[in-house]
Amino acid sequence: MNRSWPLAVVLGCFFSVLAPSAGAFSILYDSPILIAPRWDAPGGHVSINVGVEQGFAASFNVTDPDEVALLYGALEAAFRAWESPVLSFNIQLESALVVDGTFAGNQIDVLAVTSNHPAVSGGFFASTDSSWDYGPRTLTNGSVEDGYIIERGDLWVNIGLVLVIRRALTQDEQLGAFQRLFMHEIGHLLGVGHPNSNNPFGVETNWDTDLDPFNPMQIDPLDPLGNLQMSPNRDDSTVMSNRPCGDSSLDICDALFRTTLGYDELGARAVLYPNVPEPGSLALWAVAGLAALGRHPRGTRRRGPTA
Repeated sequence: MNRSWPLAVVLGCFFSVLAPSAGAFSILYDSPILIAPRWDAPGGHVSINVGVEQGFAASFNVTDPDEVALLYGALEAAFRAWESPVLSFNIQLESALVVDGTFAGNQIDVLAVTSNHPAVSGGFFASTDSSWDYGPRTLTNGSVEDGYIIERGDLWVNIGLVLVIRRALTQDEQLGAFQRLFMHEIGHLLGVGHPNSNNPFGVETNWDTDLDPFNPMQIDPLDPLGNLQMSPNRDDSTVMSNRPCGDSSLDICDALFRTTLGYDELGARAVLYPNVPEPGSLALWAVAGLAALGRHPRGTRRRGPTA
């Protein structure tokens, strides 16, 4: 699906900063992947408390109870899409505990803000920020390693620009685009970057287990970094891409409404939050992994973390 609308330029700007499938991913910023920011996992599980501020839906002129339910359903679905046996979210809608700022409030706060808010004043539809610490952290595979620990995060949504696109999309398209927007931003709050672009320091940080971005990554949860290598190949249509329709700001494509994690996101989650199978399923998992490696033998090699 490709089409141009009267608001195509505005929409193109929106979708190019969905801040902003394939088997490659990027971490945030240019820290070595060994110490890349992620949430601490005491007990081998990450459980993040999320608060959505009071009046969030009403900020976008959504007041009909059925429409409010749809909006919040898309928002919750975006968080649930990232969940796994070792990663979950406790979501409180219309929370009175939300604070604008990454050093207070819930572990993740979701806020609707005006276009002049510093977080979105550059013309962004949404933006995130998080506070980190450095020290020993427990990973979801049980190992303890030093690295950056994400402690809190905020997710801001630009009221004015969202109201603009609401007039240009059908209800189903609105919900799809809104959910993808949230999935993209949640990825950032988990430590995932854009696989298709340079990070702010101009360093490419695109990781894969081979050089083919269109197949699953083979990640060992007991050694999630062991099989990674840098790759120049990428898929712009993935959820974490900030150019899902290519470089043109005039195109609207199916990728803008994608609401499932692709290999990019699944690979990033497997590396940052590895899930070790139950003992009874380890043998089956190993056989399946070997079979998959047999189907995609080219380019696979072991490589340690690099800066």
